Amino acid sequence: MKNADFQARGRVIWGVSVLLAGAALNVLVVYVSRSLEYEWLRYFLGEAGPLEIMQSCLLLAIVVIYLRAATRARGPVGSSSAVLTMLSLAFLFRELDLGKAIGIPDWLKAATESPYHDIGFIGAMLLVLAMTVYHRQHWWAWVRLTAAPRSLPLILAGAFLFAGMIIDSRIATDNAGRLWEELLECNGYLLLLLAAVIQLELAVCSD
Repeated sequence: MKNADFQARGRVIWGVSVLLAGAALNVLVVYVSRSLEYEWLRYFLGEAGPLEIMQSCLLLAIVVIYLRAATRARGPVGSSSAVLTMLSLAFLFRELDLGKAIGIPDWLKAATESPYHDIGFIGAMLLVLAMTVYHRQHWWAWVRLTAAPRSLPLILAGAFLFAGMIIDSRIATDNAGRLWEELLECNGYLLLLLAAVIQLELAVCSD
């Protein structure tokens, strides 16, 4: 019982921390964007800008946590963790662009630009598809896991990221559109980080 209470308190602390971090991030981004000149705002919201770098760092942490969960658990929890690891890695390939970064070796810059950037994203998505088909015997268990209350951060993350992709493809033609896109993606990745921690906890409890 004490262990369960400790885990429950840990979930609450993580949830509150992510919500506070998300609120602080939104206030900071809106405040900074309103105070920046046009050229600085383009850099702030652009490729290899502060927001893009922060998103890549969040995704790297998410990949590591999901990978840890995948190696810790077996069965549906382990297989779903493996799929989410590759899906997060695909998002990382999509976001990572060091072409304009300073102090980065040329070979590393080239590795994050086309065509290698696109190859990495497509390769990770193909692995997601292959792993999903390979673990088809776990599909119904995945549905039950997704329907559980603990999966709410994962579902919300997907909604935020989908909305960001819609804005990116149809609306983000100016800095205001770019700001909303980046805000939605940052909040989505923060929620995905919370979902990854919950998945790791589930993997540890399933030992």
